[in-house]
Amino acid sequence: MLAAVGIVALAFALGGLFWGLSGDRPRSPGEGAGSGTPSGDPGLPPLPPPAGGTGTPRETRPPVPEIGAGLRWIGAAGDRWSDPQNWAGRKVPGAGETAVFDGGSKGPCRVDVPVELAGLSLAADFKSGVRLAAPLTVAGPLTVAGGFLDAGAQPITVETAEGRGKVTVSGGELRLGSAAHTVKGGWNCTGGRVVPGSSRVEFFVPEKLPVEVSGNFGLNDVRICSSGTGSAHKELILEGMLVVDGSLTIDGYDSGGWFLWIKGAGRIEARGDVISNRKFVPGTAGLTLCGVRLEQTVADLWWNAGSYVVQKSAGKVLWKGSARFRETTLVVKSALDAGSAEVWVGTSRNAAPKGEGSNLWRPMDVHGSFAAGFLTICNSAGTGTGIIDFHGGTITVTRQLVLENNAAGGWNGFINNATFVCRGQLEHKGPAWFGENAVVTQGGRTMPIGGE
Repeated sequence: MLAAVGIVALAFALGGLFWGLSGDRPRSPGEGAGSGTPSGDPGLPPLPPPAGGTGTPRETRPPVPEIGAGLRWIGAAGDRWSDPQNWAGRKVPGAGETAVFDGGSKGPCRVDVPVELAGLSLAADFKSGVRLAAPLTVAGPLTVAGGFLDAGAQPITVETAEGRGKVTVSGGELRLGSAAHTVKGGWNCTGGRVVPGSSRVEFFVPEKLPVEVSGNFGLNDVRICSSGTGSAHKELILEGMLVVDGSLTIDGYDSGGWFLWIKGAGRIEARGDVISNRKFVPGTAGLTLCGVRLEQTVADLWWNAGSYVVQKSAGKVLWKGSARFRETTLVVKSALDAGSAEVWVGTSRNAAPKGEGSNLWRPMDVHGSFAAGFLTICNSAGTGTGIIDFHGGTITVTRQLVLENNAAGGWNGFINNATFVCRGQLEHKGPAWFGENAVVTQGGRTMPIGGE
């Protein structure tokens, strides 16, 4: 009996030694191979919730597929895309397929028929070009790493394709010509050149699937928009500098607490007119107005994102219609004409609180001095403290100044470090404001904020 027990013990010991050497030991439930880390992607963080709601979790993006070999252009029979003799395997790429141009591709290609593809790749060793004589639609990645893609007068459409649609320029040239192009996916520029021409690029932001625009590059006319429907946020994530030489149109979305967001740490440098639709655009990306034209117009833009900077080397920025700023930083470094606009500067409960459980909402900061015909300073924080800091600036109001405080439940609104020169009507709404180093002068009288 003792001999049998000894044999069994020896077998277990040898088995343990074998597992230790091979690493093929039994694993606890949920333990991943090798590292001991549970397998599976953690996913993306949820979208920011709308006011009064819990939000909708963001769907995990599907992986972007590799382009692979695809169908390669050889150019054996001229420059016509539609000629099978010009493609390896004598097959013209179509929907669901990828067209590839590389170092073995001969001569230029002319897209002579409307084309729909899953992907288009101009490789780094491609030395010629692709010219459009008909529309091009790409459902997945459109990559320019070498040679050139010349749109001419033909539109390019890049579909969303559940996150796979993306324009990537890492070398060569993307020549946008004179057409109107639509990008429903991302755009990444790490090298090469984007030649905007007189084109217009529309970034169409889908629901629940963020679109990322990254790198430093310039375009002519730009429109940022969405479907304008649906119960979900639309997110454009901007990293780097997007220079808009022509007009910039931002069609905001505001329905049931859902918004079109412009997020990221990047900036839009607008050198032409800016047009919007009187819907707040929240986010973290910034906007700089710096065109060389003597008069640069901004109409009906309601900005709730990163800093908004007026910085022209000559001329002035002209606000028209309605100009609203909420929980952002407004910086006026050059001439600004707001005489005919209805200007609104304030705080709101729609902003995210500074800390978990905090009732102190993100403050509104204004740097610089300017004049406005109509100006409303509004605290809409409700059961929270709203702070608007003018950092020592002087605001001249020629028609009407409204100080509107909607604080409730014992909460307050603060206007700090401001001088308002009121040459027209002065109106107080709601409880008295609190203030630090803030006064209103009217008719020779100087009154502290909250005074008579």
